[in-house]
Amino acid sequence: MSLNNIILLSGRPENGNTQMLIAYANMHPASTLYISLACAHELLLSKGLKLEVVVIDKVPLKDALIDNYETICIDYLEVGNKDDIKKFILKVLKKNKKVILASYMKRYGKVSDIFEEISED
Repeated sequence: MSLNNIILLSGRPENGNTQMLIAYANMHPASTLYISLACAHELLLSKGLKLEVVVIDKVPLKDALIDNYETICIDYLEVGNKDDIKKFILKVLKKNKKVILASYMKRYGKVSDIFEEISED
């Protein structure tokens, strides 16, 4: 599976990854689905997310409807179930959609290995 449609935002906690996802979603509210595994919709609104952006913060990933969106923002990889996230990313990529994914960077620059697992499928 090609990873051409994935953008990874990775940084130490509290360094602006969520704010970057919010900025992208605010620029493209009609074509972006924001999936928050880290915080509630109300908190995202208080951080500046526009009301027009569709947010999923309580629905299981397998039930998320993605057909009406070009880009799926996922905020934060490490918070959700790794297998569910992997399956969801594969589903999104098979539909030729973009994924912008926030991930915590560990102290020495290490990020999640989920991308290696996806590219091997």
